[in-house]
Amino acid sequence: MRADVVEFLDEPALRAAVEARDFALVRAWIARFLEEDPNDPGSYALFAEMFAEATRNDRVGDILRGIDALVRDNILSALGALAPGEERAARRSELADFILAIGHGVLFRRISDPDVHHAELSRYIGQLIDSELAKIMQDPR
Repeated sequence: MRADVVEFLDEPALRAAVEARDFALVRAWIARFLEEDPNDPGSYALFAEMFAEATRNDRVGDILRGIDALVRDNILSALGALAPGEERAARRSELADFILAIGHGVLFRRISDPDVHHAELSRYIGQLIDSELAKIMQDPR
């Protein structure tokens, strides 16, 4: 499970984009959290099973929390490249939690409505994230 997440995160690519200050690539990396995996369109159901098992099995819960922390740290790194500065740290943290919460919500939405228009939903959520990020970049408070 962790190996799949590490592969998905592609930390070397994110690190290279951050170091190059390639904001388009950093933003594209963030957008991946909202996209459907064309190679595994049913993967959202597996995520739901893992979340459910984490409530019953402490070991699975610990693994899932560790993965969550890894993902969140990478999102924070991406957001830090786009909206740097200690004065923005709290707002970046809030946006990282928002991205994770929305990403999880999209997975569960796909279960409750398999016919949901995922591309349109992802585009809309991406616009919300971009709007919040722009606010953080303009006003750090």
